Amino acid sequence: MPSISHQILHACTWQLQRFVDLERRHIPVLRPRLDFLAGVLRLPWGVRGKQLRIGHMSAEWLVPATPSDTCVLLYLHGGGYAVGSPATHRGMAGRLAQTSGLKTLIIDYRLAPEHPFPAALEDASIAYHWLLAQGYQVLLAGDSAGGGLCMSLQLMLQQMEVPLPLACVCFSPWVDLSFASESAKRYQPKDPIVRASKIRDWAFAYADQTSLDHPFVSPIFGELGNLAPLLIHASTEEVLTDDAKRLAKRVQEQGGEVSIDMFHQVQHVWQLFWFFVPEANDSLRQAGTFLHTHWAQETPQK
Repeated sequence: MPSISHQILHACTWQLQRFVDLERRHIPVLRPRLDFLAGVLRLPWGVRGKQLRIGHMSAEWLVPATPSDTCVLLYLHGGGYAVGSPATHRGMAGRLAQTSGLKTLIIDYRLAPEHPFPAALEDASIAYHWLLAQGYQVLLAGDSAGGGLCMSLQLMLQQMEVPLPLACVCFSPWVDLSFASESAKRYQPKDPIVRASKIRDWAFAYADQTSLDHPFVSPIFGELGNLAPLLIHASTEEVLTDDAKRLAKRVQEQGGEVSIDMFHQVQHVWQLFWFFVPEANDSLRQAGTFLHTHWAQETPQK
Protein backbone atom coordinates (compact mmCIF):
# COMPACT_ATOMS: atom_id res chain seq x y z
CA MET A 1 0.00 0.00 0.00
CA PRO A 2 1.30 3.51 -0.77
CA SER A 3 2.43 5.69 2.12
CA ILE A 4 -0.01 7.91 3.99
CA SER A 5 1.76 10.91 2.47
CA HIS A 6 1.13 9.61 -1.02
CA GLN A 7 -2.50 8.83 -0.23
CA ILE A 8 -2.98 12.44 0.87
CA LEU A 9 -1.24 13.67 -2.29
CA HIS A 10 -3.38 11.42 -4.48
CA ALA A 11 -6.60 12.63 -2.89
CA CYS A 12 -5.54 16.25 -3.36
CA THR A 13 -4.61 15.60 -6.99
CA TRP A 14 -8.05 14.15 -7.70
CA GLN A 15 -9.67 17.23 -6.20
CA LEU A 16 -7.40 19.58 -8.13
CA GLN A 17 -7.90 17.88 -11.49
CA ARG A 18 -11.56 18.84 -11.46
CA PHE A 19 -10.45 22.45 -11.92
CA VAL A 20 -7.83 21.74 -14.60
CA ASP A 21 -9.13 21.89 -18.18
CA LEU A 22 -6.96 19.82 -20.50
CA GLU A 23 -8.78 20.79 -23.67
CA ARG A 24 -6.23 21.67 -26.34
CA ARG A 25 -7.57 25.19 -26.77
CA HIS A 26 -6.93 25.93 -23.08
CA ILE A 27 -3.26 24.93 -23.08
CA PRO A 28 -1.95 28.55 -23.13
CA VAL A 29 -4.02 29.32 -20.03
CA LEU A 30 -2.90 26.16 -18.25
CA ARG A 31 0.83 26.86 -18.54
CA PRO A 32 1.07 29.90 -16.21
CA ARG A 33 -1.28 28.25 -13.74
CA LEU A 34 1.00 25.23 -13.47
CA ASP A 35 4.05 27.48 -13.11
CA PHE A 36 2.27 29.28 -10.25
CA LEU A 37 1.26 26.04 -8.51
CA ALA A 38 4.82 24.78 -8.85
CA GLY A 39 5.92 27.43 -6.37
CA VAL A 40 5.58 24.83 -3.62
CA LEU A 41 8.06 22.50 -5.40
CA ARG A 42 11.15 24.08 -3.93
CA LEU A 43 14.82 23.38 -4.60
CA PRO A 44 16.58 21.17 -2.07
CA TRP A 45 18.72 22.87 0.54
CA GLY A 46 22.21 23.46 -0.81
CA VAL A 47 21.28 23.34 -4.52
CA ARG A 48 21.74 26.66 -6.31
CA GLY A 49 19.87 27.78 -9.40
CA LYS A 50 21.44 29.95 -12.09
CA GLN A 51 19.50 31.11 -15.14
CA LEU A 52 21.09 31.37 -18.59
CA ARG A 53 20.26 31.34 -22.28
CA ILE A 54 21.26 28.82 -24.91
CA GLY A 55 20.44 30.30 -28.30
CA HIS A 56 16.71 31.07 -28.31
CA MET A 57 16.06 29.04 -25.14
CA SER A 58 16.01 30.02 -21.51
CA ALA A 59 17.54 27.41 -19.26
CA GLU A 60 18.69 26.93 -15.69
CA TRP A 61 21.69 25.34 -14.04
CA LEU A 62 20.93 23.46 -10.83
CA VAL A 63 24.18 23.11 -8.93
CA PRO A 64 24.64 20.79 -5.90
CA ALA A 65 27.27 21.43 -3.25
CA THR A 66 30.11 19.38 -4.77
CA PRO A 67 29.33 18.59 -8.41
CA SER A 68 31.44 16.67 -10.90
CA ASP A 69 33.88 18.82 -12.87
CA THR A 70 33.57 16.81 -16.05
CA CYS A 71 30.05 15.34 -16.23
CA VAL A 72 26.65 17.03 -16.25
CA LEU A 73 23.02 15.98 -16.38
CA LEU A 74 20.61 17.28 -19.03
CA TYR A 75 17.07 17.14 -17.65
CA LEU A 76 14.08 17.20 -20.03
CA HIS A 77 10.84 18.05 -18.25
CA GLY A 78 7.47 16.42 -18.85
CA GLY A 79 4.12 17.98 -19.66
CA GLY A 80 2.80 16.23 -22.75
CA TYR A 81 4.97 18.38 -25.03
CA ALA A 82 2.45 21.17 -24.39
CA VAL A 83 2.98 22.41 -20.81
CA GLY A 84 5.72 22.37 -18.20
CA SER A 85 8.90 24.41 -17.80
CA PRO A 86 12.00 24.68 -15.63
CA ALA A 87 9.72 26.28 -13.03
CA THR A 88 7.49 23.21 -12.75
CA HIS A 89 10.36 20.72 -12.56
CA ARG A 90 13.32 22.49 -10.95
CA GLY A 91 12.59 21.00 -7.52
CA MET A 92 12.56 17.43 -8.80
CA ALA A 93 15.55 18.00 -11.09
CA GLY A 94 17.36 19.76 -8.24
CA ARG A 95 16.88 16.77 -5.96
CA LEU A 96 18.22 14.51 -8.71
CA ALA A 97 21.22 16.85 -9.07
CA GLN A 98 21.79 16.50 -5.34
CA THR A 99 21.51 12.70 -5.23
CA SER A 100 23.63 12.17 -8.36
CA GLY A 101 26.29 14.79 -7.65
CA LEU A 102 25.75 16.27 -11.10
CA LYS A 103 25.40 19.88 -12.15
CA THR A 104 22.08 19.74 -13.98
CA LEU A 105 20.81 21.75 -16.92
CA ILE A 106 17.03 22.02 -17.35
CA ILE A 107 15.85 23.69 -20.55
CA ASP A 108 12.71 25.55 -21.56
CA TYR A 109 12.21 23.76 -24.87
CA ARG A 110 9.51 24.92 -27.29
CA LEU A 111 6.02 23.53 -26.78
CA ALA A 112 3.11 22.44 -28.96
CA PRO A 113 0.73 23.35 -30.44
CA GLU A 114 2.54 26.60 -31.32
CA HIS A 115 5.77 24.68 -31.95
CA PRO A 116 5.03 21.11 -33.07
CA PHE A 117 7.51 18.32 -33.80
CA PRO A 118 10.44 18.51 -34.29
CA ALA A 119 10.80 21.72 -32.23
CA ALA A 120 11.21 20.05 -28.80
CA LEU A 121 13.62 17.47 -30.22
CA GLU A 122 15.66 20.15 -31.98
CA ASP A 123 15.91 22.15 -28.74
CA ALA A 124 17.03 19.08 -26.79
CA SER A 125 19.66 18.45 -29.45
CA ILE A 126 20.84 22.09 -29.30
CA ALA A 127 21.27 21.84 -25.53
CA TYR A 128 23.07 18.50 -25.79
CA HIS A 129 25.51 19.79 -28.43
CA TRP A 130 26.07 22.97 -26.39
CA LEU A 131 27.08 20.88 -23.39
CA LEU A 132 29.46 18.81 -25.51
CA ALA A 133 30.98 22.03 -26.82
CA GLN A 134 31.67 23.10 -23.23
CA GLY A 135 33.75 19.94 -22.82
CA TYR A 136 31.28 18.02 -20.66
CA GLN A 137 30.29 14.39 -20.77
CA VAL A 138 26.51 14.24 -20.60
CA LEU A 139 23.94 12.07 -18.86
CA LEU A 140 20.20 12.32 -19.54
CA ALA A 141 17.05 12.21 -17.44
CA GLY A 142 13.43 13.11 -18.02
CA ASP A 143 9.88 12.39 -16.96
CA SER A 144 6.76 11.55 -18.97
CA ALA A 145 7.06 13.35 -22.34
CA GLY A 146 10.56 14.36 -21.24
CA GLY A 147 11.41 10.69 -20.78
CA GLY A 148 10.21 9.98 -24.30
CA LEU A 149 12.24 12.96 -25.51
CA CYS A 150 15.34 11.45 -23.87
CA MET A 151 14.89 8.33 -25.97
CA SER A 152 14.08 10.24 -29.18
CA LEU A 153 17.13 12.44 -28.65
CA GLN A 154 19.36 9.38 -28.42
CA LEU A 155 17.92 7.98 -31.65
CA MET A 156 18.67 11.32 -33.34
CA LEU A 157 22.20 11.45 -31.91
CA GLN A 158 22.83 7.90 -33.07
CA GLN A 159 21.69 8.82 -36.58
CA MET A 160 23.98 11.88 -36.51
CA GLU A 161 26.89 9.74 -35.22
CA VAL A 162 27.25 11.99 -32.16
CA PRO A 163 28.55 10.48 -28.88
CA LEU A 164 25.67 9.16 -26.78
CA PRO A 165 25.12 10.03 -23.11
CA LEU A 166 26.83 7.98 -20.42
CA ALA A 167 23.46 6.88 -18.97
CA CYS A 168 19.78 7.77 -19.04
CA VAL A 169 16.94 7.80 -16.49
CA CYS A 170 13.29 7.85 -17.53
CA PHE A 171 10.48 8.45 -15.05
CA SER A 172 7.13 7.16 -16.40
CA PRO A 173 8.22 7.78 -20.00
CA TRP A 174 5.66 8.53 -22.71
CA VAL A 175 7.15 6.59 -25.61
CA ASP A 176 4.02 5.67 -27.60
CA LEU A 177 1.95 8.74 -28.42
CA SER A 178 -0.84 6.60 -29.88
CA PHE A 179 -1.84 5.37 -26.39
CA ALA A 180 -2.07 1.86 -27.88
CA SER A 181 -1.12 0.09 -24.64
CA GLU A 182 -3.69 -1.71 -22.55
CA SER A 183 -2.80 0.35 -19.47
CA ALA A 184 -4.07 3.48 -21.24
CA LYS A 185 -7.56 2.00 -21.00
CA ARG A 186 -7.24 -0.03 -17.82
CA TYR A 187 -5.82 2.69 -15.57
CA GLN A 188 -7.42 5.82 -17.00
CA PRO A 189 -10.08 5.81 -14.24
CA LYS A 190 -7.26 5.63 -11.64
CA ASP A 191 -4.90 8.21 -13.18
CA PRO A 192 -5.77 11.81 -12.25
CA ILE A 193 -2.93 13.31 -14.29
CA VAL A 194 -2.64 11.55 -17.66
CA ARG A 195 -6.22 11.61 -18.86
CA ALA A 196 -5.70 9.81 -22.14
CA SER A 197 -9.01 10.97 -23.62
CA LYS A 198 -7.75 14.58 -23.42
CA ILE A 199 -3.99 14.10 -23.80
CA ARG A 200 -4.54 12.20 -27.06
CA ASP A 201 -5.26 15.60 -28.64
CA TRP A 202 -1.95 16.85 -27.26
CA ALA A 203 -0.19 13.98 -29.05
CA PHE A 204 -1.68 15.05 -32.37
CA ALA A 205 -0.85 18.69 -31.61
CA TYR A 206 2.79 17.73 -31.08
CA ALA A 207 3.15 15.29 -33.97
CA ASP A 208 1.36 17.65 -36.38
CA GLN A 209 1.97 16.27 -39.89
CA THR A 210 4.26 13.48 -38.68
CA SER A 211 2.96 9.97 -38.05
CA LEU A 212 2.56 9.01 -34.39
CA ASP A 213 4.62 5.87 -35.03
CA HIS A 214 7.67 7.80 -36.28
CA PRO A 215 10.56 6.73 -33.99
CA PHE A 216 11.49 10.35 -33.24
CA VAL A 217 7.89 10.97 -32.07
CA SER A 218 7.19 7.59 -30.43
CA PRO A 219 10.63 6.11 -29.70
CA ILE A 220 9.16 2.73 -28.75
CA PHE A 221 9.26 2.07 -32.51
CA GLY A 222 12.97 2.86 -32.85
CA GLU A 223 16.12 0.75 -32.74
CA LEU A 224 16.87 0.85 -29.03
CA GLY A 225 19.57 -1.76 -28.55
CA ASN A 226 22.68 0.41 -28.76
CA LEU A 227 21.67 3.38 -26.63
CA ALA A 228 22.90 4.50 -23.21
CA PRO A 229 22.37 2.28 -20.13
CA LEU A 230 18.81 2.96 -19.05
CA LEU A 231 16.94 3.06 -15.75
CA ILE A 232 13.14 3.27 -15.82
CA HIS A 233 10.87 4.08 -12.87
CA ALA A 234 7.09 3.97 -13.28
CA SER A 235 3.94 3.15 -11.35
CA THR A 236 2.10 -0.15 -11.41
CA GLU A 237 -1.18 1.72 -11.94
CA GLU A 238 -0.91 4.66 -14.31
CA VAL A 239 -1.86 5.24 -17.93
CA LEU A 240 1.81 4.94 -18.95
CA THR A 241 2.52 1.71 -17.04
CA ASP A 242 2.75 -0.30 -20.25
CA ASP A 243 4.89 2.32 -21.98
CA ALA A 244 7.53 1.75 -19.31
CA LYS A 245 7.27 -2.05 -19.50
CA ARG A 246 7.28 -2.15 -23.30
CA LEU A 247 10.28 0.17 -23.45
CA ALA A 248 12.26 -2.02 -21.06
CA LYS A 249 11.31 -5.16 -22.98
CA ARG A 250 12.27 -3.72 -26.37
CA VAL A 251 15.62 -2.43 -25.12
CA GLN A 252 16.38 -5.81 -23.57
CA GLU A 253 15.26 -7.77 -26.64
CA GLN A 254 17.47 -5.62 -28.86
CA GLY A 255 20.52 -6.20 -26.67
CA GLY A 256 20.57 -2.97 -24.69
CA GLU A 257 21.25 -2.42 -20.99
CA VAL A 258 18.12 -1.61 -18.99
CA SER A 259 16.78 -1.81 -15.44
CA ILE A 260 13.16 -1.15 -14.51
CA ASP A 261 11.53 -0.64 -11.13
CA MET A 262 7.74 -0.42 -10.85
CA PHE A 263 6.54 1.45 -7.75
CA HIS A 264 3.30 0.17 -6.25
CA GLN A 265 0.15 2.23 -6.91
CA VAL A 266 1.77 5.66 -6.94
CA GLN A 267 0.61 8.43 -9.26
CA HIS A 268 2.22 9.63 -12.46
CA VAL A 269 5.55 11.42 -11.84
CA TRP A 270 5.18 11.21 -8.08
CA GLN A 271 8.85 12.24 -7.85
CA LEU A 272 7.78 15.88 -8.11
CA PHE A 273 6.81 15.66 -4.43
CA TRP A 274 10.11 14.28 -3.11
CA PHE A 275 10.01 16.57 -0.03
CA PHE A 276 6.70 15.08 1.13
CA VAL A 277 6.27 11.58 -0.32
CA PRO A 278 8.78 8.89 0.74
CA GLU A 279 8.30 6.88 -2.47
CA ALA A 280 9.35 9.99 -4.42
CA ASN A 281 12.52 10.46 -2.42
CA ASP A 282 13.28 6.73 -2.74
CA SER A 283 12.97 6.95 -6.51
CA LEU A 284 15.22 10.00 -6.81
CA ARG A 285 17.84 8.51 -4.50
CA GLN A 286 17.93 5.31 -6.55
CA ALA A 287 18.08 7.25 -9.80
CA GLY A 288 20.83 9.45 -8.38
CA THR A 289 22.87 6.39 -7.39
CA PHE A 290 22.43 4.94 -10.89
CA LEU A 291 23.64 8.18 -12.51
CA HIS A 292 26.50 8.59 -10.02
CA THR A 293 27.72 5.08 -10.74
CA HIS A 294 27.89 5.76 -14.46
CA TRP A 295 29.63 9.13 -14.27
CA ALA A 296 32.01 8.17 -11.46
CA GLN A 297 33.46 5.29 -13.47
CA GLU A 298 34.25 7.75 -16.29
CA THR A 299 35.97 10.26 -13.99
CA PRO A 300 39.75 9.91 -13.56
CA GLN A 301 40.83 9.26 -9.98
CA LYS A 302 42.70 12.18 -8.42
